[in-house]
Amino acid sequence: MENVNPTPDAATLRAAAARGRESRLSPAPAYACLMLPYPPSINGLFAGKARRFTSRAYKSWQADADYALMQQAPLPRYTDRVVLTLTFGRPDKRRRDLGNLEKAVSDQLVKHSIIADDSLIEEITMRWGDVTGCRVEIEPYTKLHARTQAARVIT
Repeated sequence: MENVNPTPDAATLRAAAARGRESRLSPAPAYACLMLPYPPSINGLFAGKARRFTSRAYKSWQADADYALMQQAPLPRYTDRVVLTLTFGRPDKRRRDLGNLEKAVSDQLVKHSIIADDSLIEEITMRWGDVTGCRVEIEPYTKLHARTQAARVIT
């Protein structure tokens, strides 16, 4: 007696899974805005001198950021080049280096697969603003961005 419903082979299962993923994937939105807690400075992300490990403050921020992103689900997904605009609210009146705040945010975006890899970030604009924590604005990198960038270099 011949088996009427044979067990599918691995290639058939992979093809079916790929078709299922394709149907769940939506194109990256033209614009996404996410809110995160104020990140720690890059100077406070890792502790230790001989062996570097994630600091308690960074682990705590990661947990808070994970929760904040879960509250904003469904999260966008970008697999091509992007432009980021990061706006940070000043937590107090101390002088702070804006450039030290980007690393934790971009790593969190990659951890949650919002951006496939941080090497896809073509342009980052960072500024202080009237927000609580950090506002992350993401848009696909387009030819318009490239032309705008070229115009800035020329002038």
